[in-house]
Amino acid sequence: MHGRIDLRQAAESIAEQYDERNHKNEGFQKRLEVALHKQQQSLPAITDQEKLWRKTLQDYQKDIELFKTSVENLKNKVESEKKEKFEKVSESSLKLAPNQILEIKNQIRKQHDEVERLTKEIRELKAALGIA
Repeated sequence: MHGRIDLRQAAESIAEQYDERNHKNEGFQKRLEVALHKQQQSLPAITDQEKLWRKTLQDYQKDIELFKTSVENLKNKVESEKKEKFEKVSESSLKLAPNQILEIKNQIRKQHDEVERLTKEIRELKAALGIA
């Protein structure tokens, strides 16, 4: 019988320790719940209007990216067309008739002769005036 009494006392002691620890655990849980509740209250709440604004901004960002791509494509197309146009103009401007080439050479020769004559005249005037 003595063994049963010791066993009963040990069981009661264990039960008391369990109750104490369970009570402490409940206290810790309540404190944790209070702390979490306070933390959550301090966080800003996003209103429906703010959610709508965020979505609108995201849509605008997508649109801007599309516009950037479109503008880049247009720039490339314009540049390509400019190159093609320049090449066409260059090819057509190089095709002069032989008489046109001869006339241009004659005009250049006349202008060259006129420049030489004026240069010679200026040298003579400087010499006459004594300017070196």
